[in-house]
Amino acid sequence: MVWCGMNKKPDWFYDADLSHVMSVLNTEWRETRYVGGCIRDFLLQRRDIDIDIDMATQLHPDEVISLCNDAGLKTIPTGLDHGTISVLAGERVVEVTTLRRDVETDGRRAVVAYTDCWVEDAYRRDFTVNSLSMDVNGAVHDPLGLGVDDIASRRLRFVGDPEARIKEDALRILRFFRFMDVFFNTDAASLHACTQNWGLLEGLSKERVTQEMRKMIVAIPASQGLKEMAAQGLTIKNLGLNFQFFYNIKEKSQNIDIECEPVLWVALFSGVLAEELGEALSLPRTLVKQMQAICGAVQDSDLYWSTYRHGKDVGVQAAILAGWDVDDIITLQNWEIPVCPITAEVVMRDEGLDPGPELGKRLKQLEREWFTKEVLETGPRQN
Repeated sequence: MVWCGMNKKPDWFYDADLSHVMSVLNTEWRETRYVGGCIRDFLLQRRDIDIDIDMATQLHPDEVISLCNDAGLKTIPTGLDHGTISVLAGERVVEVTTLRRDVETDGRRAVVAYTDCWVEDAYRRDFTVNSLSMDVNGAVHDPLGLGVDDIASRRLRFVGDPEARIKEDALRILRFFRFMDVFFNTDAASLHACTQNWGLLEGLSKERVTQEMRKMIVAIPASQGLKEMAAQGLTIKNLGLNFQFFYNIKEKSQNIDIECEPVLWVALFSGVLAEELGEALSLPRTLVKQMQAICGAVQDSDLYWSTYRHGKDVGVQAAILAGWDVDDIITLQNWEIPVCPITAEVVMRDEGLDPGPELGKRLKQLEREWFTKEVLETGPRQN
């Protein structure tokens, strides 16, 4: 089924580098199309400048590599076992995947066979709204005859039998809840299959789960899918994930004008130490340090002191995690952090101390005494 209901084409369709790749991979005997999310978001009329672009092709991976190399395009066999080749197109990295059909699945990985049938490939995709493709001329293809209508009605449902799609890859459960932010007309059978098979997520790696969850972490506002997971009391025990706690922190953080990604990671993995989490997920060291500081600040009974020592970003996020009311958090955020007047030179002069450990210890003691008198006894001054 070919659908041509929109005369306008997406911005990325006119990208010279992408057009070059398409011209190289469309031959007299094999066709290549744009697929998946880029088509979905185009029909949703969402901004598409920085969108990831994927292609599907009737070419086998070795043919993709050969044609691209002949055309001067660099290729990387990033997912060769599953028929995926990454093609460098200017500043973009385009994933080109040979049409496939599933032979065997276990919920974590699939054994696939190549095919030249677009309908077979569409049947192995997760949701109907992701089963669309666009050819080199800009025509949108709807192999299942469902995707275009479901996008128009904001209907979210699995392709075919929901339970079968989930058992092919359990991560689709989390993707379903994340997509509820856009597709609010949720298919009841699909939602039921997700909750009934929730336990399959226990078999996934922490890395795969958190890659998916990061998209909920950065989403604004708090996702509808996340709210649904929280309402149903869902958790992933072996990973320490508690969606109710995470949702509460996410919702509260949206009322605070500050970057809150570190505290959301801490909240998501509330039972895991920040150091262990950072190592397991290969998170940036700066992010891990902020997470550690937030965890340390929460354990300190005086968050104003922690804010004074570590800064507003850490102090405010620690207050969110500690369950402060929004008004109190905003008061902390507007606090005019004082500057300590006590210097090493003054202490050395007045108390006759020489540089060294004793001086450092005395400075910390005097600073804390000054802070107690300046802030805690007189009350914090607002900006």
